[in-house]
This record gives sequence, structure tokens and C-alpha cells, in this order.
Amino acid sequence: MSEVSQIDLERLARDAADEVAGAEAVHEALVEPILDSDDLPAYEFLFVIDRSKVSGYQPGEMRSKLGINIRDRLLAKGDETYPYLSIISPEEWRARALA
Repeated sequence: MSEVSQIDLERLARDAADEVAGAEAVHEALVEPILDSDDLPAYEFLFVIDRSKVSGYQPGEMRSKLGINIRDRLLAKGDETYPYLSIISPEEWRARALA
């Protein structure tokens, strides 16, 4: 299994989000290496996406497509680490910053 650098992970996250949701909708694309509930290496991706600027998806479909896109990109780099995804709105992001 290949390990992808933090910079490459952040670029991968942003590229995947831009491709799936559209660059104008994506405010942030963050990733952090974590351990899952079985203490296995995983990645936690957090996306701040303005869903009002995303069209063409049914509820939940964008998240599924984004997850598949990220998994495919990781596998193409030889990284089998599992990605966990969260998508929040810009309003939720601002509320977290104030908390």
C-alpha cells in the first residue's frame, strides 16, 4: 500500500470536490489521517459545499459520487486507505468557527 502525502491528499480532495460539485460550490476541502473504529488507518475528509450552487443531484447522490471519486483517486495512487466523508454548509462551517 502506498502512502499519499498530506499535500497530495488535500489536492486530491479539492480536485474531486470541484469535479463532482463544481468549483464555485466548494468552499473548503480538508483531509486528516485518522484511525477507524478497528484502529486501521483511514482518512477523514471534510467538505464545505454550498449546495445551492450544486445542480443535477438527488439528495445523497452528490455524497455518493464524491466518495466514489475519492476512493477511485486513492486506489489509482496505490492507496487502499478508506475515506470517510462529511459535507457541511458554509453556515455550519462558520458556526463551528464561532463555537
